[in-house]
Amino acid sequence: MKTDPIETQLLIRTLDPTKSRPYQSSKRQTDSGATFGTTPQPKPSTVVVEPGDIAPDFTYQDAIKDIKISTFPGYHLPHVWLAADGQTRKISSLDLCGRGAFTLLTGIGGAAWIKAAQDYSSADKVQIRGYAVGVGCDYMDCYRDWQRTRGVSETGVVLVRPDHFVAWRCQELVEDPVQKIHSVMQRILGQ
Repeated sequence: MKTDPIETQLLIRTLDPTKSRPYQSSKRQTDSGATFGTTPQPKPSTVVVEPGDIAPDFTYQDAIKDIKISTFPGYHLPHVWLAADGQTRKISSLDLCGRGAFTLLTGIGGAAWIKAAQDYSSADKVQIRGYAVGVGCDYMDCYRDWQRTRGVSETGVVLVRPDHFVAWRCQELVEDPVQKIHSVMQRILGQ
């Protein structure tokens, strides 16, 4: 059975009057239900967004073809190459995360965040592994990609869920990092 293209156009216009021709919408939908041209929004309970932290803007015209790299809560952790020192093999930032634990990534001035994560892990059943990335830290930023994509300062922190999605980030070291980690984890875990 052949369908008439003109009848198809009329049917499309009848069902969706906002379309004057097929595929005019800037958003495309596949048979699997995925809509291109949109950014998935995480459930509010699985991420914590700090006041004043602004989500990246991908509303410009070529957003569908550009790679969206961000550590904003709800986004997948970006891949960057790291190394324990100048003589060891490079590993991906993604290899530090997962395996049933949250991962906390900070910079040169973030030792207090790692200590806070260790305190939380020892007091609670939820494990948080902490790593500092930078010169003289746990891992070196091989190509300075982490510095460009982390979205926080050297004293800031990015908390990654076991599924490699960013749960929370904080731009700078706060006065009481232990309390901050506790309150953020309570919100993420729904306690």
